[in-house]
Amino acid sequence: AVKVVEFRNLAETSTFTMLGDGNVGIGTNDPGRPLHVRGTGNASVIRVGDGDTDGAAAIAYIEFGANNTSWNRHSYVGSAGGDSNLWIVNEENADIKFYANNAEKMVIKNDGDVGIGDATPGSTVPTNFNAGKVLSLEAPSANKDIGIMLHRVSDYTYGLDIWHDTSESLSYIDSRRDNDVSDIRF
Repeated sequence: AVKVVEFRNLAETSTFTMLGDGNVGIGTNDPGRPLHVRGTGNASVIRVGDGDTDGAAAIAYIEFGANNTSWNRHSYVGSAGGDSNLWIVNEENADIKFYANNAEKMVIKNDGDVGIGDATPGSTVPTNFNAGKVLSLEAPSANKDIGIMLHRVSDYTYGLDIWHDTSESLSYIDSRRDNDVSDIRF
């Protein structure tokens, strides 16, 4: 696309470019998106602030939305409540998903259920300890073992396992150090 506007610094490096297709580049003279920002070095690329000088918690966030004719915000990320917390808000009846290596790794379902390595979790991560359970783990299928393993990073020699063996219909509390001599089975 043809450059419509371009600003250069004293070193004649392009700092702001607007192309004929509407794409705007800051720090790049060839923007590939409607807003393409490229920083230099290890500094932050975008800074969002509320402009207040009263010393109170900032209310500054980035909104995401849709609709070409009227703004329809559906989510936002930032400090939106005046309490200095990071807010990740989905205002729609939809999930919040986290990806790594181009694959879903964690989901917070619209009903509050949380899945880590499970796209369709069946329970929440409990926060109300008066409700009778602190943590609920579910096996991916009925014939899979489930458990918690606490061990050293370097090896599995020392540690504690709490698990359920579905083939034997037994639950265990097992010290890894004792070679299964004194497992507690129930």
